[in-house]
Amino acid sequence: MQFPKLTPLQSRFAASCAASLVLVILYFTLSNPHFAYAADVDSIIHEDHNHPRSPHSNEARHQYPNSELELEIEERATRYESDFVGVDRSVIGRAPLNDPGNLEDNIPVNNSIVGGDLPQIWTYKFPSSPGRRAAEEEISSEDQGNDTDYNELRRRLIPRQAVDSLWITINICDQPSPNVSTPAAPLPPLTLAYSEQGSSSSSNIPIDIVDGFGGNLNPIQASGTLVFSVQASASQYYNGSYAYQLTASSEAPYGTYQDNSSYFNFVDSDTNSALIMTGNISDGAALNLLPANWNTNTPPYSIFVYNQNDTAIQGMQRSICALKKHAQVAGGLRSQNTTAAKPVDISTRSISDYPVQQFYIQGLNGSSSYSAVLALDGNASLPTVGSGTLGGSGTVWPAVDFTTKSDGNCQILYNLSFCSDIAYAVPSNPDMTDLGAFYDNSSQSLYTNFDKSLQQIPCNTTASAQYSLAVTCDDCARAYKKWLCAVIIPRCEDFSNPAPYLQPRNINQTFINGTNPSVELGGNIFDVANQKFVAFSQSRNATLDEVVKPGPYKEILPCIDLCYGLVRSCPASLQFACPLPGKGQNMSYGNVASDPANVTCSDPGAYWPSPNAASVPVVSWGQMGIALTIAVFLSVWV
Repeated sequence: MQFPKLTPLQSRFAASCAASLVLVILYFTLSNPHFAYAADVDSIIHEDHNHPRSPHSNEARHQYPNSELELEIEERATRYESDFVGVDRSVIGRAPLNDPGNLEDNIPVNNSIVGGDLPQIWTYKFPSSPGRRAAEEEISSEDQGNDTDYNELRRRLIPRQAVDSLWITINICDQPSPNVSTPAAPLPPLTLAYSEQGSSSSSNIPIDIVDGFGGNLNPIQASGTLVFSVQASASQYYNGSYAYQLTASSEAPYGTYQDNSSYFNFVDSDTNSALIMTGNISDGAALNLLPANWNTNTPPYSIFVYNQNDTAIQGMQRSICALKKHAQVAGGLRSQNTTAAKPVDISTRSISDYPVQQFYIQGLNGSSSYSAVLALDGNASLPTVGSGTLGGSGTVWPAVDFTTKSDGNCQILYNLSFCSDIAYAVPSNPDMTDLGAFYDNSSQSLYTNFDKSLQQIPCNTTASAQYSLAVTCDDCARAYKKWLCAVIIPRCEDFSNPAPYLQPRNINQTFINGTNPSVELGGNIFDVANQKFVAFSQSRNATLDEVVKPGPYKEILPCIDLCYGLVRSCPASLQFACPLPGKGQNMSYGNVASDPANVTCSDPGAYWPSPNAASVPVVSWGQMGIALTIAVFLSVWV
């Protein structure tokens, strides 16, 4: 059979129709039509009179109104059966006094529990998410009378229910105390665990509690109600209960622990006080700990100090509510709910162009070991602290340990007018009322004489006439001032300190209490030759012995780099020079130790790094902008 011959126009039309037909077939093949729901499922459902059908089946949905069905779903969803260890479902069912308590965003709940009691249950129900609300509104606007349409809308709802995030924070504020002097077993820990209601994959997940603080670094991801269990085991060696604060937040942790030991550093101590400083406060703003527009005139941080022999706080060093209750010293708190009452002088100072916050802690005991904890009370970006505030609990840093001196003739000096970088213990006498003015005025008067000599140098002249193209007179002046303050204001240590890098002074004098230094304290330094040697028999500055009369002490010698640097910075015509090794240098200057935990020579701004600072970047004064310039030697020791 011969087909009729088509014109070109008819050929194009036929090809277009064929292509359209193929596209229609592909569309219905790949799309998700409702053809599959057109089968009569009732004809293939077997009758079973012994097992009634679920009220959630398609057939049952026609028999019950949709409102009743939703109530039934809601009722079944809120029937929580505990899956925590040691909790029998039948016991929970018979314990109405242990019904769950509700957690709300950034609202801490304070409660207590006795070891061995039934777990305390707390629940957090996420607010309706935007995706869930949109889907529910869509369902309510559609016709749910048709079973197929209802199932389809439910299927569309499920993937649109966003997974929510939650941070949980627990602080142990108090704990049982031992009922015997030496308990045979440690205190059983308080434990926190959670599960998601209706989910078998998130059952009884523990949250670590370390030193009184616990919280999840990464948010808990869930779409339903979360259930938390708090419990502790009983012990015959301890009496009392655990007091704790539990807080949930869907935006950010209510409280945090910053494991950065280099941000907070011990500087020095005397018998009854200590000086501690933070790192560069501007770094706090960069780390989102402080607002970018932070006012440098307002000290942001708080401090807690407690004696290391105080057992009441042991095991709760990271809990801010425990610190507020048990620390002997607390300062800088925005919320003044603390029992600590010893004085703390808090101020900010500028090291070069960078602000730091310093804490001068008073009222301590001599020869005692303490721990100091830096804290940010609440959220520095918000005006309120505590309940209802995002991050309202605040931030805690690792403790810094230190020991106070014992001899009583060293005293902390800081915030001097001329030698502004001085912040350490200096030789002193309790009868000296204006110690800071004596040291500062002595240094400034000597600097005045140097400044007159420097003015004779042609500093502001052509490059060819200057004494150096690498440094200027300003560099020389800064280096001389740094050196001058370090040698005129010696850094003081107890005479009983056996460290080999310390230089004994005034060994022939008596202590301020009238006693003589013993051989047990000084060892071979009491040789006849040393007793006649000026480096042992008097202070570096003779005026210090005449006015202050500190008695025997040991000095952390100035760093030799201070001398080398000033020789490089100043004109040769000033004839500065440094003593040579073996020819006076070892009794005039010290060297920087390879171990950063030891301050073996004095350089204004040096500090005692915390023990575990090696694992994190050390915030040194050099990084904070202090120009660690160097200075010249004292000619009396040449």
